[in-house]
Order: sequence, then C-alpha cells, then structure tokens
Amino acid sequence: MHSLDSLGPDVVEIVWPLVIVLTYVGALLTGVVKSLTTDRQPNRRNIRIVTAVLTIPIWLIVASLSFLWFDLFKQPPTLAELQHDFPSKRADLEMLLGMSDEDANFSRIAPDFVDGAPYDPNEIRRSLGNPPKAGLPKARWDLYRAIFLRNGINLGV
Repeated sequence: MHSLDSLGPDVVEIVWPLVIVLTYVGALLTGVVKSLTTDRQPNRRNIRIVTAVLTIPIWLIVASLSFLWFDLFKQPPTLAELQHDFPSKRADLEMLLGMSDEDANFSRIAPDFVDGAPYDPNEIRRSLGNPPKAGLPKARWDLYRAIFLRNGINLGV
C-alpha cells in the first residue's frame, strides 16, 4: 500500500482539491438519484432539501461568473468604434439633442420611465409607463423610445 506522502508534494497538492471536488459531485449526484428513486415521502423530501442545499455553491459560482462576464469584462466602445458609428447615427443623435433641449424640464427620459423636474425639491416625479403623468405626451415619449432602440441607447438622456 502506498501513502499519499510517497507520491511527492506536487501530487498531494493536486490530489486533495480533486478529492474534495469528486466527493462533492458524488454527493450531489447521489442526492439527485436518491431523490428520484426513493419512494418514502419523508426521506424523499429530506434528500431533496439536502440536494438543493448542495447546489448553492454551484449557483454562487454561476452568479459570480455571470457578474464578471456582463459587468467587468464588457468594455465601453473605443473612440475608433464611436467615430465609425457616428455618421450613421448622426441624424438621430442631433434630433435627440434638439428634443432634449426642448424638454429641458425633464431630468431624465429613459426607455422605461420619465423623470419630470420637480417643483418642490423634496418631490420625485417619476412616471413608469405613463409619461403624460410626468408631463410628457405619449407620442413624444414613443419617439424618444424609437430613437433609443435604433441607436442602442439603453439608459436614455
């Protein structure tokens, strides 16, 4: 019989994480199989609860990787990309600039809400899905939204 010490320190450093991962995966697979094959209700429920708890690390890893992928690795466009795209978007962007100057009484106009400039500093005039309530006609908001959609503007002006 060989002990792990006889394999050398490099192999032992690789073996332990592998043993832990394989044990985890084995426990998870055992839980899934037993939860599907066990007939007795209390045991079946308990096995499913334990299996669900065992999936928590997997969900945390997936959530972390999703966050990294969509938030940290997504870079804003470069100056060259902006210069390349500008001629095709120029008319819409100039129209958007003119419209936003005319609607200066709104602090924000986005695809999914409108913020009207409050008369009282303690008042918030946000209107979700009902821009006339904030003072912007629906046809005007629809024009903003069409320009946002055509040009990939997600956060509004």
